[in-house]
This record gives sequence, structure tokens and C-alpha cells, in this order.
Amino acid sequence: MKENGIVVVSKKEVDEKDELITSLKAKAEKMKSDFSRYKERYQDEEKEIRRKASSDVIL
Repeated sequence: MKENGIVVVSKKEVDEKDELITSLKAKAEKMKSDFSRYKERYQDEEKEIRRKASSDVIL
């Protein structure tokens, strides 16, 4: 509701928005962490493949 150009919002609405923001931030942090672990795992696997390929070439 607007009164004289001012938006009036209930405390309940503000609390709900704050909860949503907190939840979304937590999800974003988890996704960031998951991606970081995926990236490390991928790099480790890539190193292992290169090491095996190099040893196969040498043999």
C-alpha cells in the first residue's frame, strides 16, 4: 500500500523476504562450494589421465 509516495510493508512481509534472502544466500554458498569441489576433482582426474598417458607413451 502507498501513502504519500511511501510504501508501507508489514513486518511479516519483511521477515518473509529476509528469510528468503537468507535461504538463497545459503543455496548460493552451497553451489559455490559444490562447484569448487567439482573443479578440484576434475583437475585431479585430468592430472591422473595425463600421468597415465605419459607413462604409456614412455613404455
